[in-house]
Amino acid sequence: TASHEKWKVAGDSRKDITLGMGNAVMESPFTISGYSLSGSVASSGDKVPNVKVQLSVASSSSPPLGCALSGSGESNSCSTTSDANGRFSFDGLPCGSYRVSAAFDSDQATFHIQPEALRVSIEHSDKLLEAAFEVMGFSVTGKVVAPSGKGVEGAKIIVNGLEKTTTDADGYYVLDR
Repeated sequence: TASHEKWKVAGDSRKDITLGMGNAVMESPFTISGYSLSGSVASSGDKVPNVKVQLSVASSSSPPLGCALSGSGESNSCSTTSDANGRFSFDGLPCGSYRVSAAFDSDQATFHIQPEALRVSIEHSDKLLEAAFEVMGFSVTGKVVAPSGKGVEGAKIIVNGLEKTTTDADGYYVLDR
């Protein structure tokens, strides 16, 4: 039986062979059907969880296993999310060229992440991205409302005792770092 903690064995991972006094030849060999690509997302050395990491297929002989792809060419993609330690991984990747990008965007916050994307080649082994995606800054949006529910114009937004911005005519503000 063939197995590996990260690599996926294609087809039947169990082969029966009768051994005698001489060498035995397997009719069909075990085949590794993909490798892993892993990396991390950080901000000033701190790991950043919950960042969406997208893998796009530039060229490969077959689609990644365990990755629901849509589209064709560069739009063939799938995604995962960085874990509590800021780590991410794509498994079952065939040899080929890929584009990896990271993004965090919610209704109220957006991270500014560098690099915007990385080009990666998988060539018969697992790959760890040496350069982590780095959160360089962020934007936070919000709204100040009166008890009536109407936006408050000109409200001061104070962070750690410092005035950072004021609200617009509808009560909205944006904080950038």
